[in-house]
Amino acid sequence: MKTEEKFPELFMAKVYEDNDARNIRAAILTATDYAFLEDADVSEDEKAALKAYRRHLRDISKQEGFPQNIDWGAYPLPL
Repeated sequence: MKTEEKFPELFMAKVYEDNDARNIRAAILTATDYAFLEDADVSEDEKAALKAYRRHLRDISKQEGFPQNIDWGAYPLPL
């Protein structure tokens, strides 16, 4: 599932400035923090996939076309 499909409320407005993109990224990172809590019902494989996904999000500012044209990646966990 594309990140934009998992978090549609974050992509309702057009991203104009780097702060817009960084705010979206921060919201997604915050929304995925739960997976790393000790009592989270997330497998080690899912945690590894989520760690890679979060690394991808942290690196969005390095993408060509940032901030208007961003590959947000695919959300790695099932719904």
